[in-house]
Amino acid sequence: MEHLRLPRGAVLTEVDLVPYVADKDYLGVPFLSYPVQKGFSHALSISGQSEFRVYNTLHPTPVPDLERFLQTWLFFGLLQEVLGPSYCHEDFVRVVRDSSGERQVLTTNKLLPLLNQWVPSATERARSSDAWCNHLATCLNAVARSFAVQDAPFNPKISFSIASTAELIAGAATHFFKVGYRFVHAWGETLSKSSQIQQMYSNGWCKNEAHVSSKKFASTQMLHFLSKMLKHDAYRSHQACQPQQCIAGQIDLATYEPKHRDENCDCTLISVEEEKLNNILEQGSLPLLRFRKDTAYDNGHIELVVSTETSSYIALSHVWADGLGNPHNNALPRCQILWLHGLMGRSNEGSDQHDEQDSGSLYWLDTLCCPAKPGLGKTTTLGMMKNIYKNASHVLVLDLSLQAYNVEEMCMFEACSRVFSSPWLRRLWTLQEGAFAKSLLIQFRDRPITLAEIFTSLKDTFKSEVCQDRELVYDLAPHYRAFSNYVGDQAKVDLRLVSKALRYRSVSVATDEPLCLANLFDLNVNLATLETGRMEKMWQLLSLSHRVPSGIVFFEGPKMKQKGYRWAPATLLGLEFRLESHTVSQSDLPECATLNPNGLVVDFAGILLSAPKPLAYLRPELQQSREALLARTIHIRHTHTGRWWFLSYPPHTDLNYMKRLQQRSLYLSLQEDLMPHAFILSPLPKRSHSIGVGRRGLFAAISEIVDGIHYVQGRICAVLKEHTTAYQEVLSVADYIARGLQQNEATNLVPLVHQVKSQNDNESYLSVPNLTTKLEAAAHEAFENHPGLKRNLEEISVAGSGEGYFVQLIEDLYQKRYAVMDEILPETTKWCVD
Repeated sequence: MEHLRLPRGAVLTEVDLVPYVADKDYLGVPFLSYPVQKGFSHALSISGQSEFRVYNTLHPTPVPDLERFLQTWLFFGLLQEVLGPSYCHEDFVRVVRDSSGERQVLTTNKLLPLLNQWVPSATERARSSDAWCNHLATCLNAVARSFAVQDAPFNPKISFSIASTAELIAGAATHFFKVGYRFVHAWGETLSKSSQIQQMYSNGWCKNEAHVSSKKFASTQMLHFLSKMLKHDAYRSHQACQPQQCIAGQIDLATYEPKHRDENCDCTLISVEEEKLNNILEQGSLPLLRFRKDTAYDNGHIELVVSTETSSYIALSHVWADGLGNPHNNALPRCQILWLHGLMGRSNEGSDQHDEQDSGSLYWLDTLCCPAKPGLGKTTTLGMMKNIYKNASHVLVLDLSLQAYNVEEMCMFEACSRVFSSPWLRRLWTLQEGAFAKSLLIQFRDRPITLAEIFTSLKDTFKSEVCQDRELVYDLAPHYRAFSNYVGDQAKVDLRLVSKALRYRSVSVATDEPLCLANLFDLNVNLATLETGRMEKMWQLLSLSHRVPSGIVFFEGPKMKQKGYRWAPATLLGLEFRLESHTVSQSDLPECATLNPNGLVVDFAGILLSAPKPLAYLRPELQQSREALLARTIHIRHTHTGRWWFLSYPPHTDLNYMKRLQQRSLYLSLQEDLMPHAFILSPLPKRSHSIGVGRRGLFAAISEIVDGIHYVQGRICAVLKEHTTAYQEVLSVADYIARGLQQNEATNLVPLVHQVKSQNDNESYLSVPNLTTKLEAAAHEAFENHPGLKRNLEEISVAGSGEGYFVQLIEDLYQKRYAVMDEILPETTKWCVD
């Protein structure tokens, strides 16, 4: 894929070659007609994004045939449709020779020149014809739905070549056509990224760093660029790191020791005067450091300076795992001090940072300026953190992974990529340190670059005529905005914005998180003064400032355990899913939530649910285990219409995590709470008007209703959908059979039940005739009497089909494992969620 940009020094290798497996029977055939011609008309279905995948699961196409069809249609066919008369099949195939002989592979060497020729005429056509624009969008949507239909062992190189080519075309159309809408983007999100991640490992990446970067960046161009970028960390080993955690980046404060510049160095520690440091802080002043260029400095002297209103200083932002920290004393090795002194001089060249007495630079470093020992001085400093970095003339970022490279030897894309995939960007404290900086300098080996340089580079590239780089800008720009969003009116900084910035960050001391959140939200409070309850206090203050969106109740991650705050996230760090993906941004809601002692008060539509009473005489083998019920969905019958709906878990729900927490399933919550239930509906996206497409919400138990407010205890987030027509017909037959069996068994068992109750003999009480045999017999009879039943079951069932699945449905309805939809409540309904 020669159209994809490469970092400095990188080349395409054998692992990048995409095998040519296509046919030529697409030539001259319109893009949307080819699937019909080849018997794949189901690939064009507009409704149901996963329909092609489901169809291919039920009616699998041999992998070689599927690879041939998709490459022919989605790669060659799309290029033919887009380029028109300029297209030539042979332009995209080349021959490679190696020890095994000759073989044909794909090439995109001519794609960029051809696309540049296409843009002017295509742009004119797009601006004069909505129909042509819509046709191109339809073609790209078909590619987006279809290229990810396959699973292993489908060749991921073929998928990647399709996605990267379509992404380039979509990006060019979006930029040049300027017709008011964005064509399909984020093509990398649905791809298997294992090949790119493995290349990152081979190029020296930490496993966690590779895993996080593959999630942070959505374009195929960015994934390819990163996979070719070398990483070098000579200061620590990442051998023990795992995809979910960088072990090398974690520190144990009890055993942590500051590092020397060279592992063979044994120079002494240089410390600051602890008493003087605390005195400056207790006076409400900020302590700064000065390096003196005299004999005193040569002997290891550091001077503490009291800041004034006119003091100009550089604040250092660093990753403690790099060795510049010290949790025990305000001291660092002499070699580190000397290195910092030289660095300050280079970073401060050309500035006016000096006074009449000394030309040495002033700087602030947490290791030396924040008291290491607990006390008033340390608490005071933690409360000053925001202003320390906000008032600094520059904030200088120190990250050893960046200092291994010369910025002058790389393009700005590589510099940006290294910064935005660096360990510094994955630590909690560094977010505020970078976000509040007037001037952010990021140190490489040869010189620092500024955030302004990064912004200017991204802006100039976006405005350019180079199609190749635009998706890189789309992927990198949000990470720049993660800092720039905090400059200006902080009242506009909302929970969605902060949670997005914290998604891949971590912290060594968990109780530091609310301190940083308070600063990011500008809550004007020093939570460091609290020994406990910091997170609870942060949520309380955020609620009082009217910046907690009502949609927070639909948050699906770990929540706080304190009564009245069980709606609130326990942490915003390290979430595998974004908070804003499952809640509603503040601007989309009529008003923010309000807090009362019992929970968070919100206004949403909802549904009241009830559970039929389970049969009392079920055989033990028909009683499913709690673990088995964990994964089950709930079928719901509408009281008035008889239509069937269902509640299921969101696609990313980790059932193993639920099991570890001993969290009850949807079904068990419904049966065991001994109180009525509700499903609180999250607002529909503005573009959607139907509940049938699936509605997220919160499954909750209602404790009481007072003054029109429903007081509920949130159980678990779920998705409500209406069953398909095929499923409705299957459930109607299953329900009819289950009701008939219930009536027969109830009639036959009444004497037995009374006898058992009087004898208090549980064994006899459960000695019921073999219901399984009866269920299977009833299902078999239904198959014979309802010819369309087998076809409907085949359509609705992927994991299992036929009579076995139908027997399971009958058993669920027989045992009353379903809910009843009693009433739909309006959007003005008030809920107090805990």
